[in-house]
Amino acid sequence: MFGKLEAGGEQQKNAMIAKLATEYLVIQLCLLFGVSRGEYYAYLKRKDTDRDGKQRH
Repeated sequence: MFGKLEAGGEQQKNAMIAKLATEYLVIQLCLLFGVSRGEYYAYLKRKDTDRDGKQRH
């Protein structure tokens, strides 16, 4: 299901965690993908902000 977990960059890992977070605990997904929770939540914050620093709707 997950393929090669070490493959892909940090952005791809964080995107996969975001996709799976509705079915699994974020902490478990972070451990599985080797991503810190802080890094994951920073990714979510960056994802919701455009290049100008404005919030996306």
